Amino acid sequence: MRQVVALRSNSNKPVVYRCSIEGFEDTLYAENGLQLYLYLESTIMGTVDFVFGNAQAMFQKFSLLVRRPPEDKHNVLTAQAATTPVVSPASPSTCAPSKRAPGVNLDGVETFLGRPYRNLSHVAFISSFLGRVVSARGWVPWDKNHEVEETTRTVQYREFGNVGPGAKTEARVSWLGFQRLRGRQLHGGRLRRRQDWVPEQIKYDHAAPPEPEPQPPMPPRAA
Repeated sequence: MRQVVALRSNSNKPVVYRCSIEGFEDTLYAENGLQLYLYLESTIMGTVDFVFGNAQAMFQKFSLLVRRPPEDKHNVLTAQAATTPVVSPASPSTCAPSKRAPGVNLDGVETFLGRPYRNLSHVAFISSFLGRVVSARGWVPWDKNHEVEETTRTVQYREFGNVGPGAKTEARVSWLGFQRLRGRQLHGGRLRRRQDWVPEQIKYDHAAPPEPEPQPPMPPRAA
């Protein structure tokens, strides 16, 4: 299956609520890094980079369902494309069950949480269920067979409070830009503090918990 965008979002402060966004490669294009996005109680289905773009987006009560990619390909849930640093690395966050789509055979297919579409890519998985489809390494370079050292230092990839067989972090990448977070609950920066634009009919927790305590990155594993 080739690239076909199912939804491209470039508006300011949209709320996508109780929707199913289905595709394969590049399913959701959350485009504009200057805007805020909120996705609630919805489902995205895809294969390679099926949530991508430079949006400051939060996904809550959300499901990311993985399909089988083309032969000899691997799945990637996110491809965030930031080109400028962010104040809070947690601004784009995903709180979503991540598992295979119903009836899909993923034998022999690796699935990663994300890869850097740009050098300052930033993604956080928070209080999510990560299914056994998620690779133990968690994250992958843009070119799986060619790791760019600079990019491993400039990305901001975070995991906090996740559960499920894919949530174990012992074998995660040893990149300087990857952190396991501990202590207090992670929040979504200005996304969580500026939600007055969410309609009252939609149940959403506006409260912003305090910042988490970051753990130092793991030292590189011996070859």
